Amino acid sequence: MHDFGDIENEKKLIRINLRKGNIVNTILHEHLHRLFPKKPEKWINERAARWASKISVASLIKILKKYA
Repeated sequence: MHDFGDIENEKKLIRINLRKGNIVNTILHEHLHRLFPKKPEKWINERAARWASKISVASLIKILKKYA
């Protein structure tokens, strides 16, 4: 995988490249793509970075359970 991560909306599957970037930010980034598929990349990047800086472990686990 060349990217930090990607998402398959139909399968509710997020793939993360563990060799690149911040894992929490990448998970949130891909989750935002699922929630807001028409938003531009810049918007997604900004929201993911802001969210990653303040998200709790419990909240992140809730998001991850959606893809388990």
